Amino acid sequence: MKGDNKNHGSSNNQNQSPDFWLSFLQWFCPSKLYEGIEGDLLEQFERDKGNLGVEQARRRFVWNVIKFFRPGILVRHQFSVSMQHLYNIFDLTKIYLRISWRNILRYKSISLINIIGLSVSMSVGLLILMVIKNRLDYDTFHPQNDRLYRITTLVTQKSGEDVHYASSPQPLGRSLKENYPLVDEVLTITPFLQGYIRKNNEEFYMKGAFADASFFDVLGFKLIAGNPSHALTRPHSIVLSEDTALKFFGRQTALDETLTINGYGDFKVTGIIAKQNTPSQFEFEAYASMATVTSPGSAQSLNANDNWKSYTTAYTYVRIKPGSHEAMLRALKETGIRALKEVDFPGSEKSYLFQARTIDDVPFSDLLLEPGRGRSKESLMILSLPGVILLLLAVFNYTNMTVARAFSRAKEIGVRRIAGASRSQLFFQLIIESIVLAVISVVFAGLLATYIPVNGSFENSLPATIDYSFMLWFFIFAVIIGCLTGFFPALALSGIKPMQALKNLGGKKGKKLSWKKGLIVIQFSLSLAFLIVLLVIYEQNQFQIKSDYGFARKDIIHVKPGPVKHNVLMKEIEGYAGVERVSASSNPIFTWGNRCRVKSQNDPTWMEYYSVDDAYMPVYDLTLVAGKNFSSDLSDKHEQHILLNEKAVEALKLGTPHEALGQSLLINDTLSLHVTGIVKDFNAHPFKFSISPLAFRYKPDEFNMLTVKTSPSSLQTVLKHITRSWNKLAPDYPFSYSIFDDEFNERQAHADDLKMIGSLAVIAIIISCLGLLGVVMYNTQSRTKEIGIRKVMGAYTYQILVLLSWNFLKLLLISACIAMPLGYCLGELVLQHFVYRTELGVGILGLGFLLIMTVGLITIGSQTIRAAMSNPVDTLRYE
Repeated sequence: MKGDNKNHGSSNNQNQSPDFWLSFLQWFCPSKLYEGIEGDLLEQFERDKGNLGVEQARRRFVWNVIKFFRPGILVRHQFSVSMQHLYNIFDLTKIYLRISWRNILRYKSISLINIIGLSVSMSVGLLILMVIKNRLDYDTFHPQNDRLYRITTLVTQKSGEDVHYASSPQPLGRSLKENYPLVDEVLTITPFLQGYIRKNNEEFYMKGAFADASFFDVLGFKLIAGNPSHALTRPHSIVLSEDTALKFFGRQTALDETLTINGYGDFKVTGIIAKQNTPSQFEFEAYASMATVTSPGSAQSLNANDNWKSYTTAYTYVRIKPGSHEAMLRALKETGIRALKEVDFPGSEKSYLFQARTIDDVPFSDLLLEPGRGRSKESLMILSLPGVILLLLAVFNYTNMTVARAFSRAKEIGVRRIAGASRSQLFFQLIIESIVLAVISVVFAGLLATYIPVNGSFENSLPATIDYSFMLWFFIFAVIIGCLTGFFPALALSGIKPMQALKNLGGKKGKKLSWKKGLIVIQFSLSLAFLIVLLVIYEQNQFQIKSDYGFARKDIIHVKPGPVKHNVLMKEIEGYAGVERVSASSNPIFTWGNRCRVKSQNDPTWMEYYSVDDAYMPVYDLTLVAGKNFSSDLSDKHEQHILLNEKAVEALKLGTPHEALGQSLLINDTLSLHVTGIVKDFNAHPFKFSISPLAFRYKPDEFNMLTVKTSPSSLQTVLKHITRSWNKLAPDYPFSYSIFDDEFNERQAHADDLKMIGSLAVIAIIISCLGLLGVVMYNTQSRTKEIGIRKVMGAYTYQILVLLSWNFLKLLLISACIAMPLGYCLGELVLQHFVYRTELGVGILGLGFLLIMTVGLITIGSQTIRAAMSNPVDTLRYE
């Protein structure tokens, strides 16, 4: 007994069989076989220990366990039942897919209508999906994304208004780096590297930025040539994007080449940035070293290296150490308090504070490096609203059409139920049919989406290329839409009783159309509201084109002198027959001018100004209410006079226009100018903006535009003369011009916006008509016997037509009653964006009503007229 106990203790220690492999055996082996197999394995293990030793016995035990891991054992395990269930589901799905395809081919007209409805709505959904996916992909490649922040500036104006800027003062990054150990790395970017580059008798405009040497470490961009550690360390070094290097240097290596940028000097190419597959806010063509503009004595100094006032000069990115978020917020608050002690705001600003936004949140902001490319989360939600509405319309449409088709599929459903099909199986089959239709529709939707007109803002938000990830998103989108569109029809049809189904749903079932009528009302209400908004926008655009802005637009040509001196080109043009006047300016009218700080006896005011000559006022027929215009003999070297509009006089509190004459104004704290004339107010900007203070200065060094006023019917002749002169003066440069009236009308018509909204309205109407068509088909089919009996009893065709159409005409009238107030409210919301706007009258609402009623009547008549004119013998035979 002692010996046995001793041996047993030894077995429980080092000589025991492997517990892990016994557990593995128990996991895959059926319970009814486990005990026998375990006993045999343990007996063999004990024999092997005596014959081969413990280690060899353990290896043989493991091998014997593995040999039992075979199909003959596995299929008898309990989880094989689950696997078999999965196999059955897979086989059943294949069968349902085959049935779905047969039904699509069998009911071609209904399937085609459903595919059209889903395709046109999903095409809009795909465009919105691409915008959202593109936003989600922005800046996902940066290392340590979760610790990388952009510092923004929230400026509080003296009026109390808060204005948010994506930029920040240039010394902010250096201050954070020096004073707070929580900061791991800092990157400052200033987007002021831009100018013309001359190459191979061609001139290219390049838009770049200055960046710290930490650019590659913080953002993770890769170089295909050059060393990222040293590429931006020395002054006048520059890295180019791959496309820019190819444009300037072709296929040859651009590394160590010299690039001359007008106004900035020569730069040595120290790196080529590889193309980035994912979108990014950093889309400059080149990045030059920040040392170029911050080193002592730099000729291109930005004068902002220690200037806490200038919060619009730089973009600051901070990578913090793990777990330092709260500490960083406190550091930004402290830094802002210290900075404000050194700032004396001379303009409309009162104070500012710094905020941190994670790099992942930047794409969902309007504050991008490239203005107009950002979309806030709120704007994405607003953008998605039309797509969601159209998809809901498609869901309603599919529901109506599927129920209409159910009349002809009633016997099929009844036979399947009697044959033993459960409700869940029928439900799954109908869902599969819906998904198949959605997948087919998404293919056509992808093709259709390329033809939907979009405005410039929407187009900028779309991805440049479509990759496999987008294809996967499209497929998932189609499956989700298929499930949504098929859910309610599948729920309703799978619940039909077998005997009721074999009786073709019976008479009572055919009359229960209340919920389908409700869907029709919703569809046409939304469509009419869309249409009213479209008409409102069109009327507003026409109002903007036809209104008097206070300046002349006819017979005016704008010409960019480019490399030609403006006075040389002016002398050429002035000699042409048909030319009345030529003016040189910094800005043509109806553009945004430069800004300057103007101070009178009161507080200084930031004001927009144009640099113009003496011919500017008569060219545009601007009126002086007091004083006089610039003199034609003004010196090019000394600016002495300034003209103001009436709003500027009011803003500067100079009294009446006549009282303002002769008063002195201090411009940018350095230049004193005398007011010599007051210009009558005019709309220098679109009707979204009210008339604002505007000044006119005489600064010939800022002239970069010529305005040519021609006599009536002489414009094209003068344009040909100017073209010939340009080819003589600058044959290597393209001639850049525009006809002011055409350019003005194009800008004010907002043709892209109108086309985009019009497309959405047309899509909504098409889907609504398809839904109405489905209900009309359902109704006429269910009343086939009634129509035949009425005709046999002597009813006239027009009576049958009225009988079948009246209920649907009531639906259209109810839709109009709902949609017209809704459209009016939406139209007023649109017009609220304009300071000067048209009136939303009865005419717009009435026109929308007539259009939608006409389309609805055509849809209803396409089915009811055919049913009313049918032969009663054929209809009764059908029954």
